[in-house]
Amino acid sequence: MGKDTKYRIAKNWNIVNIVIISLGTLSGIFMGFLMMIAGATGWGILTIISVIGGAIPLLIMPIILQVTLKKDLKNGCPKVHNAMAICALFFAAPFGLIVGLFILLGDVDTAPISSSSKSSELL
Repeated sequence: MGKDTKYRIAKNWNIVNIVIISLGTLSGIFMGFLMMIAGATGWGILTIISVIGGAIPLLIMPIILQVTLKKDLKNGCPKVHNAMAICALFFAAPFGLIVGLFILLGDVDTAPISSSSKSSELL
């Protein structure tokens, strides 16, 4: 499996991540409206504000990952994305673990060879 394949797998899982968070947000907003219709207006508004306030931080990291991976797959950029992968591991719930691991595995293919391994290859 090459670097591009691993990045594509990470990108696909990231799309799944965005869809699940978006569906959860929409269902929470819908439940808030149902609460307001049922008469609990204060609780409905609180639910909607809480759902939107919780969804925005959860969607920021997957959207940044999606834009970066799409750009790098298009341009064939040889950069290493260790910081982005670690942020995905911790901040891109619920599938950030899978996305971060595949980004790290893709970066293993692009990592520069250290000088110690170059000297051992020459011997």
